Amino acid sequence: MTATAERVARNASYTLAGNLVASIAGAVSSVVLARLLGPPAFGTYALVLSSAGILGLLASLGVPHGATKYVAEYQGRGESGTAGQVLAALVRLEAAMAIAVGAAAFLLAPLLQRVFEAPGFATAFRIAAAGLVPATLAGLLLAALQGLQDYRRVTLISLASTLFLLSATVGLLAAGAGVAGAVGALAAAATLSGLLGWRALRHHLRLPLRGCRLPGSARAKLRRYVPTVSLVLLLDTVVWQRSEVFFLGVFRTPQEVAWYALAFGAAATLMRLLPRALSFVLPPVASSLYGAGDREGLQTLFDVGSRYVLMLAAPLVVGGALLARPLLTSLYGERYGPAAAVFPLLLAAAGAGAVGSVTAGIQNGIERQDLVLKVALVATVVNIVLDITLIPRFGLSGAAVANAAAQVGAVAAGIVLTGRVLGIRFPTRDCLRVLAAAGASGLPAYGVAATIGGVRGLAAAVAAAAVAYPVALLAAGALRTSDVERLQAARDALPGRLRPGYGGLLRLAARWTA
Repeated sequence: MTATAERVARNASYTLAGNLVASIAGAVSSVVLARLLGPPAFGTYALVLSSAGILGLLASLGVPHGATKYVAEYQGRGESGTAGQVLAALVRLEAAMAIAVGAAAFLLAPLLQRVFEAPGFATAFRIAAAGLVPATLAGLLLAALQGLQDYRRVTLISLASTLFLLSATVGLLAAGAGVAGAVGALAAAATLSGLLGWRALRHHLRLPLRGCRLPGSARAKLRRYVPTVSLVLLLDTVVWQRSEVFFLGVFRTPQEVAWYALAFGAAATLMRLLPRALSFVLPPVASSLYGAGDREGLQTLFDVGSRYVLMLAAPLVVGGALLARPLLTSLYGERYGPAAAVFPLLLAAAGAGAVGSVTAGIQNGIERQDLVLKVALVATVVNIVLDITLIPRFGLSGAAVANAAAQVGAVAAGIVLTGRVLGIRFPTRDCLRVLAAAGASGLPAYGVAATIGGVRGLAAAVAAAAVAYPVALLAAGALRTSDVERLQAARDALPGRLRPGYGGLLRLAARWTA
């Protein structure tokens, strides 16, 4: 296993552990929120989160991405002093932007409540505006830690803030604080995350917040990179979720907002559990490879990263689509049953987005944000046109179709452009084999769930798919000899009791792929 592969595997393992706990805690939190608030109030909560997400984007723009990229790049060159100067300058910039945006949002809260006709929106939105400074700074500090590839501390901080958020949300809802209390818990958790992030960064970098000027070359890089990434992020916000929530809020009811937000959030949670754990750690690696001039390493990252993310995403998409209604109604209750109708489509779009995040990370890593921008511009226009056309007439279903069409189109275009830049083809044939394996393992899992029924049926279906999927991957020829070799290299990281069985499975896989 190469040094790059070892680094990716180690970072992904930390991220996976964090995502596992965060996904479980997030799922529990969303179930508690949905059941205690009910669809109308949960819809208001979703509108507040969506609007606050836009605030956060306006307050931070591409600054966290700039921190991840250039902290990684300068640290990789051995210029830790410049890395610290870059981060200090970005902290000052983001604090000023967050204060300005938060103040404006505080004043606009009553107007937005009248637009959405959502009771309680203004109070909760003002709480979100007040928490904007700690939230944006927390995101920036964690982005810098990612650039330093200190995923162990990133994971620990995320775990601490996630568990705090869960306990605070449950406690405040139980006390009757409603939507405002749930938003207040988010602001408090962001503050905790920022404080822990600041403390962790002091182990790596000196941050001269006063009287420090950036070197001219670093300033020029940031001026080229951050504005372009900022525009891309604004456009991506339209494509990946916010526009549907906004237009549902304007044209339909808070209840439909709740159904859409729940289905979208459940799909995002499933993708975050495994696929995003891998794609999340790739951008800093791409920046390091780019800084070292390793074109072959970038080609391998594109090929292997895309296949592995799809291997993790495909069974979740197939299984979630087949089991949509029992899964959502078991967790959230029958009042949220309409969300199951759009969940499969949103889940498929989220899976495509996970694969697309590999190409987007590489494009940003090699400073080809222009490619991301071109794709995002077209996708944004398509998304808004579809939103305006479909949502007033078809509501929830129209929102899902608009979102999925824009996402899948953007991912396909990004894959083609990245392949051309790197001089390598996307592994289409291997990916089709992965999809065939996921479908083959999903059908028996669906049969198990339908036969047993209830929560026990869902658990049994997951177990059946976990056994069937690796066999289906081998039978479909989706695994290469090099894949088995990478898995063998990871054997020493397992607990001693698991190694014999793991080794036996790998020997079987090696014979099959030989």
